[in-house]
Amino acid sequence: MENKAITLTESEIALLTDDELALLAQKGNDDAITALIVRYKPFIKMVARKYFIYRGVDSDDLVQEATLALIKAVQHHDASKGTKFKSFASQCIDNRLRDIVRLNHTINNEGFNSSISLTDLDGNETDKITDSSSTDPLDQAISNEAMEKIVDIAKQELPKKQYDVLML
Repeated sequence: MENKAITLTESEIALLTDDELALLAQKGNDDAITALIVRYKPFIKMVARKYFIYRGVDSDDLVQEATLALIKAVQHHDASKGTKFKSFASQCIDNRLRDIVRLNHTINNEGFNSSISLTDLDGNETDKITDSSSTDPLDQAISNEAMEKIVDIAKQELPKKQYDVLML
């Protein structure tokens, strides 16, 4: 790994393409990876801002994850496949941020994701729902009492927004 010892000046770095820097970085040149991170920092911030504004994930976390995605892009880029490093890196960054947003969305909607379906796989209502058309007064009274308990528990346990949606 003789490239590790090679120190690049700013003027030399400025003359190198992203593909050349990525190749040097893959060979272990720390100056090359640092140069790529500096070069891509504005792009990373722009992409992270897009996900921050619409998805509510912490901006600094997104920038950090995007930087890690750039480093992984350097490690995995294969110039022999004919892909420009810039295209490959931007796709890696975008994919990683999308994954982070999905994960955050899943965590934020945990209550919705763990709910019990009221339909079976064919779209038919399951028998877990009490049949409100029952003519037996005792069954109706038991059903109403059970429903009142469920509503009370829901009011205590659910956030207000989810409770309001349930009551629609």
